[in-house]
Amino acid sequence: MHQLQPYVSLETLDLTSNSISELRVGSFPSMQLKYLNLSNNRISLLEPGCFENISSSLLVLRLNRNRLVALPSKVFKLPHLQLLEMKRNKIKIVDSLTFKGLESLKSLKMQRNGITKLMDGAFFGLNNIEELELEHNNLTEVNKVWLYGLRMLRILQISHNAIGIIRPDAWEFCQKLEELDLSHNHLTRLEETAFVGLGFLETLNLGENSISHLGEGVFSDLANLRTLDIRNNEISWAIEDSIAVFDGMKKLNTLEMKRNKIKIVDSLTFKGLESLKSLKMQRNGITKLMDGAFFGLNNIEELELEHNNLTEVNKVWLYGLRMLRILQISHNAIGIIRPDA
Repeated sequence: MHQLQPYVSLETLDLTSNSISELRVGSFPSMQLKYLNLSNNRISLLEPGCFENISSSLLVLRLNRNRLVALPSKVFKLPHLQLLEMKRNKIKIVDSLTFKGLESLKSLKMQRNGITKLMDGAFFGLNNIEELELEHNNLTEVNKVWLYGLRMLRILQISHNAIGIIRPDAWEFCQKLEELDLSHNHLTRLEETAFVGLGFLETLNLGENSISHLGEGVFSDLANLRTLDIRNNEISWAIEDSIAVFDGMKKLNTLEMKRNKIKIVDSLTFKGLESLKSLKMQRNGITKLMDGAFFGLNNIEELELEHNNLTEVNKVWLYGLRMLRILQISHNAIGIIRPDA
């Protein structure tokens, strides 16, 4: 503390890549510090009160690449902090009320910690948080008990976890979500309740899971969705046997469906997607496009069907695609282009 006392006007302090192992009470003198970077040290201990003398001014705190295993309660009494980063530590459990005292926080980033458990109310008190990044951890489900109180949340990144369950009322407190990334998880089923309440959602990434079941009307609440990525799953059964599985997404612009083992595209598959501009269905093994397979896609501009098993181009499956600008059908088995195609 005494070494920093002469710098009462200091606003930015970068102590990255040193050998700091602990922060105790009195580590900082009373000063107007706004930006503090302690990344890439050896910090394993944060003593409650260690930030007390800079609590009235600190806006950004970075603690990435340290050795934190646990976060003591009441350690983050930083009422003006807006960004907190703790990537690449060793935090396995986040206890209830860990972040109480961070009422101004806008963004929390905790990627690559190996987090297995978020206790009830783990993020309670983050009344103004807009962005929560939890990628590359070991979370197994999404439920409302750890999302409790996050009413202002707009962006939730939980890709590369082990999530297999989305609880029916998971989004009760997060109904302002605009971006949700659930890619690279263990999802096999999406029940009809999976996205209830997410009427403001604009971007949804479900790619790289093992989804084979889509509940009836699972996307019907997503009236504002612009982008849906469901690449590399196993939704062939849901697409081939269900009617209008995407109905309800009237503002959807981009639909990504690569590598889903879809063999047949029915005439009602894309019903209700009148705003769609880009459809990507590469590497599915599609053998048949039924008459009017893309009928109703009145605004589609780009259709990508490379690496499938189509044998001909004809007007019956191209019917209605008057706004189409780009058609990609390379790497198929096309031997015939019909005269009126």
